[in-house]
Amino acid sequence: MCIRDSMGDGPDGFDIDNVIIADNIFTSYCRGVYVWDYADNGNIGSFAITGNTFTDSIYSSGVRLMAGGYGSPVVTPTLEGPVNILDNTFTQLSPIVNGQGVSMIDVRVSAESATSRLNVTGNEITFVGPFSVSTYGMILRGPITNVTIDGNTLDGGGAGGTYADMPPTSGIYIKSKDATYGSVSTSTVIDITDNIITGFVNGVSIYDTVAAAYGGLPSGAGLALHNNAITGNTDGIVSSVGEITDATRNWWGAISGPLDDKTLPNIPNYNNPSGEGDTVTPYVEYSPCLLYTSPSPETV
Repeated sequence: MCIRDSMGDGPDGFDIDNVIIADNIFTSYCRGVYVWDYADNGNIGSFAITGNTFTDSIYSSGVRLMAGGYGSPVVTPTLEGPVNILDNTFTQLSPIVNGQGVSMIDVRVSAESATSRLNVTGNEITFVGPFSVSTYGMILRGPITNVTIDGNTLDGGGAGGTYADMPPTSGIYIKSKDATYGSVSTSTVIDITDNIITGFVNGVSIYDTVAAAYGGLPSGAGLALHNNAITGNTDGIVSSVGEITDATRNWWGAISGPLDDKTLPNIPNYNNPSGEGDTVTPYVEYSPCLLYTSPSPETV
């Protein structure tokens, strides 16, 4: 049986607010928690998804939150929040049928208030492969700002998986531009801190799906990763032309730091061909790195 918990306001519009979904078990689900406001002038307010267990999607996301993305032109409800996705466990033991591009946590926003906030904290996401198509721990798309991704454990389990015009299986996937939801905001602040990201093809992907190319962060967008362990992935962070990603003060799996030995010039102009940690691409600033020692990390 295909089961889902869904909440939407329909085209006539009413606000979704003061909702808590806590301590549930979702198993062999089509969609776990699915929230969609698709009315102009609608509003998604306070929403908490906490302490739930999601095991084996057979079709789509464990948690999908959508503000907009319906109609032509696309309607623009507002994400107000705060939206808190806290202390949930996601385990995917098998490939997702017809699920290319599926993410365990998928946030899609066409518009939000200046005070909106999204917190994704303390979740555990585990894949057990092999997978044949791209699957993701988290995806953010649209002009979303004020995001904190903190204290999560994302384990790709060596699942692998690719798909045309998409990044391969990744822990965190930032869509710099999306055909339906638009571009990341020039004023966005996405803080990714104190996470463990391991076992993926790409630990973190920054990708423009319109151009089908890596990079594309708009000038001024603030994507920062600090105090994370990004290790055991084929590539640590993959980006390209666009705003520079601040990935300073992370542990890359080796005291020598990340491997940075490109045929393309790196921006900033780093070169670390002797690095034994996960690789980084151009437009990723990674120095200084973390040196993990007892009792606390130091920077090098």
